[in-house]
Amino acid sequence: MKKKNPNYKGNPNFLLIRNNDPTSARLEWVRLSRERNTKLIEVIEAWQEQDKELVSLRQIAAKLNSEGYKPVRGFQFVANSVRRILNSN
Repeated sequence: MKKKNPNYKGNPNFLLIRNNDPTSARLEWVRLSRERNTKLIEVIEAWQEQDKELVSLRQIAAKLNSEGYKPVRGFQFVANSVRRILNSN
């Protein structure tokens, strides 16, 4: 195991340059999520107009997955994630 240098104190200005306020990052995340959800809702509504039998959340999730859409974390859509998207606005 590597020993720590006892003289190393780190950056003396760390507390001055560190960003302690995550508000702007959180606001940007919310903005991007709403924008993405709005686009997905438009796609889902267009599909529902074309196919009147596309009503269950599982069917919508399967259609999103088969068309190549991915959730934010890159896995697959499930019924609950579709429900959250549809209820987000």
